[in-house]
Amino acid sequence: MTTDNETKIEGALLDRVESLVWDAAQIAWPNLKFTPTIGTKFLRPTVLPGETLSPGVSADTSEDHQGLLDVSLFYPAGSGALSPQRDASIILKHFAKDIAMAREDVVVTVSKAPWREAAIQETDWYHVPLRIPYRALVVPS
Repeated sequence: MTTDNETKIEGALLDRVESLVWDAAQIAWPNLKFTPTIGTKFLRPTVLPGETLSPGVSADTSEDHQGLLDVSLFYPAGSGALSPQRDASIILKHFAKDIAMAREDVVVTVSKAPWREAAIQETDWYHVPLRIPYRALVVPS
């Protein structure tokens, strides 16, 4: 079940993606119609929430929301690996460890150094997945 806090967490993370200074004109936003243009790079952000924990013993203790922001970069097949590596570095620096972002009263922090997974060669695309771990400690109101 999605809570209002989870919506705020996702919003803060996607706002940070939107603030990227990156030369890709296309972003495949979650649950919005998107048709990639063959031959043009794009990125696709996906928030992957994990289990919400309550580290305290009382009913009004904080909620510990942890998860991953997956930012998948897609480049035309056969276009080489240097541009994807450069762009991955730019994005990983944009989401460096301890960077904080907020949506209303919820603050989300990059909890560990983000990383790049191995690239995946698809028929039309060279896919580079980036993983950005996040955490938000939310005190119930």
